Amino acid sequence: MLAFTSIWGFIILLRGLVPAADEHAEPGETFQVHWGEFAVVIVLVTAYALLLEPLGFEIATFAFLLVLLVPRLISWTPSWIAFAFGAAALATLILWATFGLALKVQLPLKFLPLFFY
Repeated sequence: MLAFTSIWGFIILLRGLVPAADEHAEPGETFQVHWGEFAVVIVLVTAYALLLEPLGFEIATFAFLLVLLVPRLISWTPSWIAFAFGAAALATLILWATFGLALKVQLPLKFLPLFFY
């Protein structure tokens, strides 16, 4: 699975770096890679994978999504921060319902209900 994702990620990255002969593209329009953000995401994914078992799926996923979402907020007002917390919590619940309940994937849960199957 990791090899499959890595290969396709590399292909997509190369497609973006190599300029295509597109007649609709504006002159001088190029693909930019933000290597700093890319490196931060790689570090966060690695940390998520390492902390998934000790922290549990719920805490690790919520924190991972929150850390990815907060820097991309429109503004740092309390309403937007509350939106980020709500979106991360909702996404965590949706992921738990999808993988834990519907697909019966064994997740390292700490406080969400663990259904025995």
